[in-house]
Amino acid sequence: MTNMKLTQLWQYYQSDNLFNYASVRPFLEEYGEMVQFSKGRQLIEQGGYPEFVYFIVKGLVVGKKIYRNGNEFTYFLADNKAGNIGLLEVLAHQVHYAAAVECLTDVTLVKVPAPLIYQKIMEDPVLLRECVALLANDLYEVSNKEGRFYRLRGIDRARIYFVEYYENNRSDEDRVAVDKKQREFSAELGISIRTVDRVIKELTKTKEIQYVNRKVMITATNYQRMMANLTNKGVSWTIKN
Repeated sequence: MTNMKLTQLWQYYQSDNLFNYASVRPFLEEYGEMVQFSKGRQLIEQGGYPEFVYFIVKGLVVGKKIYRNGNEFTYFLADNKAGNIGLLEVLAHQVHYAAAVECLTDVTLVKVPAPLIYQKIMEDPVLLRECVALLANDLYEVSNKEGRFYRLRGIDRARIYFVEYYENNRSDEDRVAVDKKQREFSAELGISIRTVDRVIKELTKTKEIQYVNRKVMITATNYQRMMANLTNKGVSWTIKN
């Protein structure tokens, strides 16, 4: 084992399972309670005590950090594929939820008392490895995003995002369609949906993007305008491939 390379060890310990409702379904059916929340309802209050961990069965939620000045930072979306709420706080031994969580759609969840799921994870090495992989990947993604977007205004975050999207998806056709919804922009850019709407309107007005049938379109000319504005502002970044 000591002679194995890191990539071999990754493969050896890799699990194809995501830590979600499906991976602990028998346990949740025995100890959990099925609950439903309507679209727009707040599921978790920022700063609240993590009495339960929630596993998403159906639907989509968004996590928001709300600051004292009223600003919001949207930093994750969760569904039933990688959807659990409160696991981070419980595993980190923290007594307050780090973010407010709101339902973007009607949501069905199973809630389970935090002590029960914590003990289950600690006593099951396979589940523990799945949790480590899930949290490590989340931390890596957040670290990468915040490192690139730190101190940037929402509109410049969007410019970088659209420039990169164009770079990575352009073909012989002049125009690239960005196949994303506003809530996805919100989570990936770390800005509120309201700010996404305002940014799209502003970039459309300055002819840096086109907005057709509720979809962002980017032409070569749009791309060049965004690049010019970023360059004029002294914003630099590395294209992600």
